[in-house]
Amino acid sequence: MSHVWCADDTFFGDLILIGNENLIVDHPKEEETPAIRDALLQGQSPAAVLSSTALNIPLTSVTKIVTDLHDDMIEIHYKAGDEDKTKNLHLADCEKRDEVLAALKQIYGDRFKYYEEKQSLVQAIWGPVFSLTILPCIAWLLAAAAADLKSGEASPEQADGLFELILVWVMQLFGPTGIWIVAGILMFLTAVLLQNRMRKPPVVVTLQAEPYRPHTTLKLIAKYLALFALWAFIARVIYVS
Repeated sequence: MSHVWCADDTFFGDLILIGNENLIVDHPKEEETPAIRDALLQGQSPAAVLSSTALNIPLTSVTKIVTDLHDDMIEIHYKAGDEDKTKNLHLADCEKRDEVLAALKQIYGDRFKYYEEKQSLVQAIWGPVFSLTILPCIAWLLAAAAADLKSGEASPEQADGLFELILVWVMQLFGPTGIWIVAGILMFLTAVLLQNRMRKPPVVVTLQAEPYRPHTTLKLIAKYLALFALWAFIARVIYVS
């Protein structure tokens, strides 16, 4: 029997179908979701009910399942050919997340082992602290380039390749002020994440077949040494300027 959940988070309205062989994620119109869910629960074929763009993940291709007990999201890591891909399932709340996680645990049984690791405070804050370091740097570079484009010191024709063309388009669209506003919003959201991480360090739950490798102290020290080196470089650039 399949299980159907509808994740009604702010950004997505995904319909999640978990069967014995596949995990399918579709994004129907909000008003159509109840009828589709009922049809699936009554046993209709997903191919006949869901859209052609629905993501179909064979459960045999899943390598690991990860969640934070303080979050309502589940990360599904899977193989698509030679590529390693990740699909984030945004559930309505932690209770609904537990239902989906329990269904997946039941399906995989002894094939996937359950691992739980509570992160230390220094582990929990590294990502947000690094982001708060790098975001102003990126904003400063983009804003300076946008100012050059605006003043005519640089030309869009100098862009080489699709990525540079996209960057030029973004800089022309937002301008120096707009870039700093966007960066400020991102930094504010990152600061909120940092506060939440400090208040509730993640408790990471992993389901996977391979032996679990917890984060080592040596790797964490290397990350912070790299971060301190970056701070020293930024301070030197500011001092020289």
